[in-house]
Amino acid sequence: MMDTTGANLQMLTTQGVDASFGLPFSWSPNSTNIAYIVYRSNDWGYQNGTLWTLDLNTGEKKELTFNIKP
Repeated sequence: MMDTTGANLQMLTTQGVDASFGLPFSWSPNSTNIAYIVYRSNDWGYQNGTLWTLDLNTGEKKELTFNIKP
């Protein structure tokens, strides 16, 4: 996240997606949360491909979808 001038860059999460995946997140209507998909094309772990939310006020991350653990 950054301000309108492109300054004050702030990383919101270390989880993420491959750049080739497309738009990796979506803002909530009130701009207090983002939803994002944890996806890496070279990762076969059980959390790969899951949907998460991040509360921008508290920093709390919540997993919304779950894959079966091997």
